[in-house]
Amino acid sequence: MIVDNLTIIVSTILIILTIITTLVANPFFRLRPGHNNMPCNEDNADDGCTDNADNAKAESADNAKAESADYKANVGPRLSVVVVSNGTAEQMDNHLSAILSQHYEPGFEVIVVAGHRDSETEDVLKRYAANSTLYTTFVPQRSLFMSRGKLAMTIGVKAAHNEWVIITDSRYTPVSDQWLKAMAIGCTNDKDLVLGYSNYEAKAKPFYRFERLREQAYFLRMAYNGKAFCANAGNVMFRRDLFINNDGYRGNLQFIQGEYDFIVNKYAKKGNAAVITSPDAWMQEDAPSKNAWRIEKIGFINYRGSLQGINRYRALHMFDTFCLYTNYLADIAFGTWAAISQNWIMLAAACVAFIGTLVARTIIANKMFKRFDTQLSAWRAIPYELRGFWHSLIYRIRYAYADKHVFSSHKL
Repeated sequence: MIVDNLTIIVSTILIILTIITTLVANPFFRLRPGHNNMPCNEDNADDGCTDNADNAKAESADNAKAESADYKANVGPRLSVVVVSNGTAEQMDNHLSAILSQHYEPGFEVIVVAGHRDSETEDVLKRYAANSTLYTTFVPQRSLFMSRGKLAMTIGVKAAHNEWVIITDSRYTPVSDQWLKAMAIGCTNDKDLVLGYSNYEAKAKPFYRFERLREQAYFLRMAYNGKAFCANAGNVMFRRDLFINNDGYRGNLQFIQGEYDFIVNKYAKKGNAAVITSPDAWMQEDAPSKNAWRIEKIGFINYRGSLQGINRYRALHMFDTFCLYTNYLADIAFGTWAAISQNWIMLAAACVAFIGTLVARTIIANKMFKRFDTQLSAWRAIPYELRGFWHSLIYRIRYAYADKHVFSSHKL
């Protein structure tokens, strides 16, 4: 069997594409063990994750003890937790107790910001009235010139009495009673922001959980690399003075959505954001309806152009998608051509590249599924990766025909 130059060149290109697609253009591979507090368990102990993560966690804790003037009893500073009523009274009732029952020695306060005349939420809060940790405030009835979500967050932050403030809303619940303690590890003198991981609860659609994990892989990795970009979930902590002294959300008040994204995007500087992904620091969000999911996705398209660093994020996203599809299409095209022309060596190379990509990306994704306990089956990784591009395209088309005033507070 004669091996011509074309066969060698094509086969080499296919193998290189496989390596790039698997190890370079892969958000799950980029967010791998050894970075800060990447979570570890028995499923990834064999790849060195345990030692790396434990060492990183111990180092982070040691730094916090040594550097933070507010660090008390080796557990952290006093914290304020702002919980915005951003759902139903039932959600508030289901999740508030998990926040109030946190085990955190230095102490904390919980500030609930409810809507004006939200009688159902008020009834829920009355049941916790005896808890000295809980404070309640309300959004004014008339707030025409500002996103109500951002206004509620602002009211809560201004009402806080402590330097470090965590913002979240009634859709979220911590998965552990050590949540505050885990997040407080990031409260050091050289940090102004602390970002935690969050995903949907297990009963949410699998694709929603996959997409949230994939987005978090991009956002957390960008923070690891030096400057945080944004955080699309309610598990963000920052210094109160930083928010107050820099006029809070000013600069993006015209957008109804993006309370968490804009906080991180506006105040993140190179190296000033800590990333805490240990399991105790996780938050879990209630399963969204199809309409809520759609609004969130289209809303992000609306305001993403105002985010600093959006070009870097989009370029990385586009590079990953381009490599993924180019790899599969090249494998299929050259494999088909090789079969027709009976070039068995090229056909073998195409098959090895195609199957190798499927297997490698599935294994890498499955490791990430297990580390973040997404309860996703490994076989979903490949079809969901391919599906993500088309969903994004559909939402961009819908946004193009949508009434843009729906996503704006109109006045600013």
